[in-house]
Amino acid sequence: MSNQSELGYCLARGFDYSKKSGACFGGVDSFLFDKMKGNLHRAGAGVVGKRIFSILQKVLADLCVAYMQNSELWLRIGRSCHHYKKGTYEHKMGFQHHHVCAVIDELLRLDIIEMKPGIYFPEDKIAYRTVIRLTRYGVDVLMDCFDVFSVNRHNEYLCIRNYYKQNVDIKKFPNSGTAKRKIKSYNDFLGSHSICLQEDSKCFFDSRDLLPDYTRKGLFRVYNNSSLQYGGRWFGHWLQDINKDVRLYAVIDGEPVAEVDFVGLHTNMLYAENCGYVVHDPYALNTVKQHKRDVVKAVMVVIFNAKTRQTVAGAAAKLLNKKGVLYEYDELFEVIDAVVDTHKDIGDYFFTKCGLRLQNKDSNMMRDILYACQQQGVPVVPVHDSLVAPKSHSSFVRRVMADMSERHFGISLPTKKNFLTKCK
Repeated sequence: MSNQSELGYCLARGFDYSKKSGACFGGVDSFLFDKMKGNLHRAGAGVVGKRIFSILQKVLADLCVAYMQNSELWLRIGRSCHHYKKGTYEHKMGFQHHHVCAVIDELLRLDIIEMKPGIYFPEDKIAYRTVIRLTRYGVDVLMDCFDVFSVNRHNEYLCIRNYYKQNVDIKKFPNSGTAKRKIKSYNDFLGSHSICLQEDSKCFFDSRDLLPDYTRKGLFRVYNNSSLQYGGRWFGHWLQDINKDVRLYAVIDGEPVAEVDFVGLHTNMLYAENCGYVVHDPYALNTVKQHKRDVVKAVMVVIFNAKTRQTVAGAAAKLLNKKGVLYEYDELFEVIDAVVDTHKDIGDYFFTKCGLRLQNKDSNMMRDILYACQQQGVPVVPVHDSLVAPKSHSSFVRRVMADMSERHFGISLPTKKNFLTKCK
C-alpha cells in the first residue's frame, strides 16, 4: 500500500539506467565521499575505500532514479544485520550492514537525505522500515549532475525459488524463455495504459504509506520448491499491494474499475475436478452456530497449506490479527471442524499442503485469461484470484473467466463483481 521501494531495488532488480558518460554524478559523488571519509573512519566502517565508495554511488543512484520516477517516493533501508544476510538482494548488491548505516548517517548529516526512522508497535504487531529520500538540497546538488538518458523499469518476469526461498537459475528450466517473452509482451501492453487512483482515495492512506508507487507497472510470476509445478502466481503491480476497498478507487485510462473475483477459488477448483459441480457459497457452513464470514474465510485460505489443525488455527489467527479481528483458539477449532464437516466431498485435500499445487493451476488459468484479454485490447491487473478491469469491460472479463475456468476444470467457476456505486 505504500510508495516505497527497497534500497538497491533500482539497480538490483527495479530500474535500468544508461549513462551518457563514464561518471554518473560528474564528480559530485567523489566530493561527497571526501567530506565523509573522516566520519566514516570514526563510525567504524572499516577501511574507507572502493567498497564504501561503490555503496555510496549505488545509494545515490537509487535516490536519484526514485526521484525521477516519483518525487514522493521513499526508499526502505535495513538498519538491522538480518537485512543483509546471505541470499538477500542487499547482500548480492555488495551492501554490508555497517557500511550502509555509516553512509546513510553521513548523507543525513550533510542534509542530502531526509529519513523516517523505523518503528514497531508490539501491541498491533505492525512494523515500519526506516525510509529515506532526497531533501530539496539533495535534489539541487545531485539531480543536475545525474547523467543518464534513459530510465526504464524492468522485471525478472520469472522467479523460481527453492525451499529456502532463494532464487534458482531459470535457465535450467525448459520453455522459460518463451514464458518470459509472453510476460514481457503483456507488461508492455499493460504499461501502455494509464492506471492510477482517483484523487478522493488519498484519505485512505496514513502518513507512513502516502501514495502507491505508480512506477511498478509490470508483472512477474513466482514459483516455489524449485519447480514450475508449485506456485506461479502473479506479482509486481502496485494495485496488488493496496487494500481491496481502496483498489476500487482506481481508474484505467480515466475509467472507473470493477474487480471480478472467483468465489472460493481453490475450494471450487477441487469440487469441479473431483465432483463435477461447484458451490456458490463455500463459506456457508452446516452448523447451528453462526461464525463470522471473515473467520471462515481465513480458515479456508490456510487449510490447504497446513498439515494439522493446530497449524491451521495458528495461521488463521495470524491472518485475523492483521485485520484487527481477535478470535479464541477454541472457537477457531470449532470453525475448522465445521469446515471439514461441510466440505466432506473434498475432505481428502484438507491438511495435505496442496496449496502451492492449487496455486499453480489457478495461476496458469490466470495466464490464459490475461492473454485472452490482451488479444481484445482490454487491460486487466490480476490480484491473485481476482481481476481489476475497466468497468465497461467487466462483463467481457467475467465471460472470459468463465470460459477459461471451464477449459481448465471442466466446469465454469462462479465469480462475483465489485465496484463503487458512486465514482467521481
